[in-house]
Amino acid sequence: MRKRNYLIGNAHLDPVWQWTWQEGAAEARATFASALARMREFPDFVFTCAGAAVYQWIEETAPDMFREIAKRVAEGRWVIVGGMWLQPDCNLPSGEAFARHILYSQRYFAEKFGVTATVGYNVDSFGHNWSLPQLLKKGGMDHYVFMRPMKHEKEMEQNVFIWEAPDGSRVTCFRIPIAYCCNFGNVEDMKEYFERSLLEQPDYDASMLFYGVGNHGGGPTKANIEFAKSLNKDEEKMIFGSPIDFFKDIEAGNPVLPVHKDDLQHHASGCYAALSEIKRLNKQSEWQLMAAERMAYLAGKLTGMPSAKKEIYQAWQGVMFGHFHDSLGGCSTKGAYPGLYAMYQESISRGAKVENMALQRLAQKIDTTSVPVGQNTLLVFNPASVPQKVVVSANRQADGIYDETGTPVPSQRVFSETSCTTGRDDTAFLAELPAWGWRVYHTGAATEKADLGLTCGEDFMENNYVRVEFDAAQGCISRIYSKELGREVYKTAALPILYDDTEHDTWSHALNFFDQEVGRFGNGKLTLLENGPLLCKIKAESFFGGSTVTQYFTLTAASRDILAEVTVDFHEKHRMLKLAFDTGLSNPEALYEIQYADITRPADGEEEPGLGYVAVKGDQGTAVVYNDARYSYSVKGSVMNVTALRSCLYADHGQPRKPEHTFTDQGESSFSYLLSYAHVADTKADFARKAEAFQLAPRVIYDYVHEGVLPPVYGGVEVGDSVLLSVVKEAEDGDGLILRAVERDGKSVETQITLTPENQVLTLKFEPYQIRTLRLNQDGIREVLLTESEA
Repeated sequence: MRKRNYLIGNAHLDPVWQWTWQEGAAEARATFASALARMREFPDFVFTCAGAAVYQWIEETAPDMFREIAKRVAEGRWVIVGGMWLQPDCNLPSGEAFARHILYSQRYFAEKFGVTATVGYNVDSFGHNWSLPQLLKKGGMDHYVFMRPMKHEKEMEQNVFIWEAPDGSRVTCFRIPIAYCCNFGNVEDMKEYFERSLLEQPDYDASMLFYGVGNHGGGPTKANIEFAKSLNKDEEKMIFGSPIDFFKDIEAGNPVLPVHKDDLQHHASGCYAALSEIKRLNKQSEWQLMAAERMAYLAGKLTGMPSAKKEIYQAWQGVMFGHFHDSLGGCSTKGAYPGLYAMYQESISRGAKVENMALQRLAQKIDTTSVPVGQNTLLVFNPASVPQKVVVSANRQADGIYDETGTPVPSQRVFSETSCTTGRDDTAFLAELPAWGWRVYHTGAATEKADLGLTCGEDFMENNYVRVEFDAAQGCISRIYSKELGREVYKTAALPILYDDTEHDTWSHALNFFDQEVGRFGNGKLTLLENGPLLCKIKAESFFGGSTVTQYFTLTAASRDILAEVTVDFHEKHRMLKLAFDTGLSNPEALYEIQYADITRPADGEEEPGLGYVAVKGDQGTAVVYNDARYSYSVKGSVMNVTALRSCLYADHGQPRKPEHTFTDQGESSFSYLLSYAHVADTKADFARKAEAFQLAPRVIYDYVHEGVLPPVYGGVEVGDSVLLSVVKEAEDGDGLILRAVERDGKSVETQITLTPENQVLTLKFEPYQIRTLRLNQDGIREVLLTESEA
């Protein structure tokens, strides 16, 4: 033993996993009751616990218990760690989602207990994104405790180290060497476990040893506390303490710690793709709440709409609960998911209602008198923080579309889902929209259709930028040629390939590659659906066994990008489905979007987590694929793969498989992606902008002709250089405006941010990948933490 051995009494409480969240809530009460009982029995016992969601359960269901916890927190014997809503998956939630975990949880802890967490604590999460040190640091946490990836998954110099984010932010970390929860039958077992744990800890005078019953809650037992007491010696003290005590002890000696500058991977690589529906709902909900909050602030400033921050907070609670690592990771039991889906859907609904109220209030104030009598008024809103020039579809049949000046814009009648009832088409038109704003359009008489340079046939689409050719037999793209670059940017694209998943459990423990090909979809069929001056659409179908992949490819006259809307009807089992994109690039590297940053990884075929895009960088350029509902990718040489789904068993943890066990992702699922490539001047910040715009499609409000105080065209924000504006919201305490912006190209810049509603132009400096959160109020502008408290 060491001179000072800090015993961390904890109860890893999975609020949902092999049980529903309702059972998790009951287990939380039992676990907390047990911890409080141990405190009454042992005056020196200390209990460590993370997860604001669990504390909120206790506050709502056991107020007397909650008051006793508050008393123990004040005594310093109940230690709050984590600073997040629960222990989330640390690879898949967005950067802003992590910011909300910290914002809402730390404010909750401060309000209810008068403290905030200073130690990040995600002991069971399946890997950790590289931006976490910055997010933790700017959430008031200087330290981090985790366990996965373990030693056999990632060799590190030692288990106590400095972790440095892309922006240079640093936190001191402790990797738990064996387990975070243990229950011992006798003192010899406890001693043997502690000694094994110490073999994996640096040779300092202090150590940190975890004990307590966990997963389904429980916490330290009376017997285990007594065992620990019996091991105490003058020269080898067993101290009931917390991670805070350990880090203070270690840092008092000013040790020279190794520095880690990378993410912490890999563990449970199968969780990047498992259960596609939970992934789809997560992306949709996060972006819906971002859009709702932005438009609600705009409507509040311009129309007097009442504050929606309480509704936004409640909606984020459901999303953050869904982030729990076993939930979003797709590795809970089947029975746990209906409740989780309901939470996500409720959050999406809350966000949609807030956004709709904001858009309708804005619409009522916008002057639409430029619209001729008898024509339909189309208000097109852009919730993205970047301008968009994009084809929008309106559920109106029109011969022509005009902007607010009466100038015709390119348009085309397209198929309408309502046509079997109404007999009408929809109308697609090219909208040019300012960032975080709107523009008025209207229907009108037909005009002579200009030649926009778009042509298509049964097996090709072509505009002034690209030519796209299709392989009918395989139901995919056979070639994309860039006229601007004068070369092929994809040799093949969107090819559905099946890989064996038999040896992988749901988590895919110790197996990080899915590269054993077992078949390709084929017997393809191409159908030309739309052939107009503005857009072309080709339906590509391909088949394997009883499964079908249907991809609807759209090319517009105004873009070099190809939109693909994918529906998979899947009936294979123990198989992973990937869409392959061969870029033909030499000396390739893989680039992935991560939380408020990006990361370059080897193009070695390993399954990797990523957010809005995956890219291949090579000698000739960069190819990029964006998607709206998936997180799992792999890049092997010049070929990048988007993992569409996995048909693994629910919660398969290596026990004998039985015929009654249920497979995930059987039947129909859908997602969309955008097939793109970098133009000469494109940067990583441009990739981030396009990823946001792809998630935040314009919204159409069907209005009427009326006067208004707001102009027919309005842009709420302009941001320069490589900085993206992430958040514009009302401060949680009501004191002013909160703005969050991020540098996304990895360089130092000075830029201007123009906020039209505030009539302000801010000149700000950013270091590479720096996240800056600012409060604007009557006292001026100052930087704050993610918690919106003073930095």
